Amino acid sequence: MLFITILFLPIKVGKSGVVNALTKEIEIEPEYDFIILIEGTKTLQAIDGMKNLVDIYSEDLRKTVTMEDGVVEHINQEYSICYSEKDMKYINSVGQVVPNTEVYPNKKLYATQKDGTWGFADQNENIVVACQYDIVTEFNQYGFAGIKKDGKWGIVNEEGEIIVEPMYELETYYFPQFIGKYLLIQSEMTYCEEV
Repeated sequence: MLFITILFLPIKVGKSGVVNALTKEIEIEPEYDFIILIEGTKTLQAIDGMKNLVDIYSEDLRKTVTMEDGVVEHINQEYSICYSEKDMKYINSVGQVVPNTEVYPNKKLYATQKDGTWGFADQNENIVVACQYDIVTEFNQYGFAGIKKDGKWGIVNEEGEIIVEPMYELETYYFPQFIGKYLLIQSEMTYCEEV
C-alpha cells in the first residue's frame, strides 16, 4: 500500500484514524488524538493521550511499536527512536523495529536490556556495564551516555567507566545528553551546564 492513497480523517469527533482514499476503507481505527508522519520516513506516529500511548505504524500500516509515555525522535534519514522511562525501540524509515547495532554500526558499546534492567554491551553482546539501571541512553557523538537509577541520572563514558554515579534529578521529558560531567543544553543557543 502506498502512502499517497491514504488520507488522515477525523472520523469520530476529536479522534483521528486513517482511511484509504481509493477504497474508502478504514485502515487505522479513529482512536487517536492525532496521527503524524515521522519526519523523513514512511512511518506514522499515533498518539492516544488518554492512555498515554504512542503507537508506531509501518508503511504498510502495521502497528510495530506500542509504548506507554513514549517520545519519538528522528535520528537521521534512515532511523528514529521511540523511548520512555523504561524502554527504547529503534525504527527504520519504513517502520520496522531494528537493533541499535544497525543504527550505530561504529559504536564501541550499545544499550542493552536484560530482565527489565539496562546496561551496555559490546557488538558481540558481551556485557561491559552491568544491567542494573532503570534506563540508559545510547552513547552520543562526544562518547558519553546517561544512566538512570531510582529517578536519578549519572554518566558513563564509552570505555564503560562510570564518570558520575546516578545522583542528578533532572526535570526533562527527553533523554538528556552529557559531555563529561556536564549536561548539554540545546535551545536557540547550545551550551553546557554543570549539573
